[in-house]
Amino acid sequence: MHSINGQSHSLLDYLNDPGKAKQQLQSLGVNQQQSQDIGEDLTALTQSLSSDDLASLAEQIQTGETSVSLNRLQNMVGFYSQSINTELEHQISRFGLEQHSVLIEQRQGQWQVTADEAAPLQQLERLQSYLNKDERLATGMQHLAQLSSLSEWTQLQQQASQMQQDGADKEQLVAMLTQGREAIMGTRHFINGPNKGVALASSGLAEQMLDAMKED
Repeated sequence: MHSINGQSHSLLDYLNDPGKAKQQLQSLGVNQQQSQDIGEDLTALTQSLSSDDLASLAEQIQTGETSVSLNRLQNMVGFYSQSINTELEHQISRFGLEQHSVLIEQRQGQWQVTADEAAPLQQLERLQSYLNKDERLATGMQHLAQLSSLSEWTQLQQQASQMQQDGADKEQLVAMLTQGREAIMGTRHFINGPNKGVALASSGLAEQMLDAMKED
């Protein structure tokens, strides 16, 4: 693998400005109460994303201490993924890397780009430099990756709780949750497959772990 160290009113802007989100939603015909609810959820999420305190917010969702719900989280991830993934696909294509397997991951506050051996190193360097210089996109990517991790971890917790009520083995559930938390919270990267587009690596992790346990 090669390794380098180192649209106006876009939907990803909403993650950084809940007030703008509320205004834009109202302009799109979302009623005042709905936009108010979404604005409050965005504010709660933004505060947690800024401090990277996802575990605490996940616990609050579990106990009902926040208006943010799993369904709302999943909707938001899907909503923002469309914008950010499309923008990443555009940049990958602009640097001539759409035919390559590209991994974009965050390390020590910077986005690092790796790809298959056939990918031109100079273009990888240019893409990585661009991603780290475009603060709006870089922050949107970080927040989306965090949101996805939060959504997947919350889903895993809720499903595990239901499985325990249904009589599933407690030790297996604890093992799954321990492994799941480490895997989900530690997965913050985007993957581009040749001619397949960009996807969040954390997407679907909870379902994969739940399916694996059910098969055991």
